[in-house]
Amino acid sequence: MLAPYEACLGLFLDRENRMQKIVEFLKEARAELLRVVWPTKERMIRDTLIVLGISAATAVFLGSLDFVFESLAKRFLF
Repeated sequence: MLAPYEACLGLFLDRENRMQKIVEFLKEARAELLRVVWPTKERMIRDTLIVLGISAATAVFLGSLDFVFESLAKRFLF
């Protein structure tokens, strides 16, 4: 079992090691982000429009299904 002062010393030394690991992680993360191939403005606009179009088409489809099933439920159930 460690004496209290040894435990405190271990925490202090470990803190320096943790700081070194954090700094190393940040350096590696920056280097990785520099290697990323970012999309062009045109590609981003095109992909955004595709997502919006698919979302709108899905909303229309699901709204239509809701309308049909609501009409059927009103006719046959109520």
